[in-house]
Amino acid sequence: MKMPAATWLPIVVYADFCDVPRWVLAGGQDDGFWLLDSRFDDDADEYPSFFRVKFVGDELGAARAVFDTGAIGDVAAAEVIAVDELQFDPTVRASVMRRV
Repeated sequence: MKMPAATWLPIVVYADFCDVPRWVLAGGQDDGFWLLDSRFDDDADEYPSFFRVKFVGDELGAARAVFDTGAIGDVAAAEVIAVDELQFDPTVRASVMRRV
């Protein structure tokens, strides 16, 4: 399942902020909830130029529980999206959209 394009997804919670949030739970009942992971890579000593994105369900409580584990889980099931393919709202904290 791919993250919707050209649709603003509200950011439910985020962490690990550098220019943009790097560990994000975004979405809502209409589009489901999405986990976006672009946290600091200690081996490379920098943030990656991409997000791993994974659908984590249609229920907020379950999606929040996945976020709280701090792990995206099965990386093979995650979609890879370049950081510059995502647009954040002007506050960079309220919503995110995948560009078309």
